[in-house]
Amino acid sequence: MQYREYDLDIKSVDEKGIIVCYANTFNYVDKANDETIQGAFKKTIAEHTAKGTMPKMLFNHNRNEPIGKWISMEEDEYGLKMTGQLILEVQRAREIYALLKADAINGFSIGYTVKQQQYDRINKITKLLEVELGEVSIVPFPCNDQSILTSIKSILETGEIPQPSIIEKELISHFGLTKSQALAFMSTGYKGLNTAEEYEAEKSIKESQDVKLDQLLGLLKKS
Repeated sequence: MQYREYDLDIKSVDEKGIIVCYANTFNYVDKANDETIQGAFKKTIAEHTAKGTMPKMLFNHNRNEPIGKWISMEEDEYGLKMTGQLILEVQRAREIYALLKADAINGFSIGYTVKQQQYDRINKITKLLEVELGEVSIVPFPCNDQSILTSIKSILETGEIPQPSIIEKELISHFGLTKSQALAFMSTGYKGLNTAEEYEAEKSIKESQDVKLDQLLGLLKKS
């Protein structure tokens, strides 16, 4: 399961602990260069409806700390709109309720599995076309960079292999590799880094030579 974090877009929180919020917004590119496309949640909504289930409401992705329940979810033109209820008989839920009312926390993270995606090579954006929603957590510190690390760890712990795009982003954003180095590393392992570095060096030399050649041609034309 992967995690994607946002500032919680809360529309209302009443005295009974009822929350109305947007769990996800469409046409928004996050720090991981992911964009959820409208319609991505339609299938998972239908599946939950057919089973009579809903994603779990947790605190900080802790499966041992449910704080309430989600009552309904639907897609509109803005995003995934959800209504839930904090179970105020639970101590942690009462604490979360007080913090939300005071606007002291607004962190929010969805746990999901990508079912279909498309990579936009021109804009370097991964478009999420279909996702399966597993849980929706309220978290104290939203941070997209940390969410990528958590997603890879959690996927490996289940014995699954992370999506190549996730590993590629991690190598670039957290280990400082260039895109070509990241792709080379994923293709041939550590030895691929030398090949990528050689390619970058050759590319830089060629670009420098092209500039000098253009300058020389310019001088010849003037003479």
